[in-house]
Amino acid sequence: MIPHYRSKNPLHQKDYLVQAVQLKWSTWSEVCLFLGSDQVNTLNPARYTQVPIDTCGEVGPCWISLTLKTSWGDVEVKHGEYIIRTPDGNFFSCLPHVFTNSYDLVTGD
Repeated sequence: MIPHYRSKNPLHQKDYLVQAVQLKWSTWSEVCLFLGSDQVNTLNPARYTQVPIDTCGEVGPCWISLTLKTSWGDVEVKHGEYIIRTPDGNFFSCLPHVFTNSYDLVTGD
């Protein structure tokens, strides 16, 4: 199950929740389920990159990247970046340090 995160931004409503997963080899199956076949398929597979955003403790020299279709156009997401789905279903990528400073994991329920 993909976790929910609450925005720390005081301008967002208190219940502004997003879902997110960090792109790395150990979460690849979660990424595929999260994005679905519209985003990850034979025309847009994962690719190797030698320039990760964050190694996430995984050994290189080959890390993962993929093209994410967003409302603003295609974006290359590199190993270590977070992929976020907003409440209205849009996807975007986020650098790890920005993500951890912007969102809190929602626990319980």
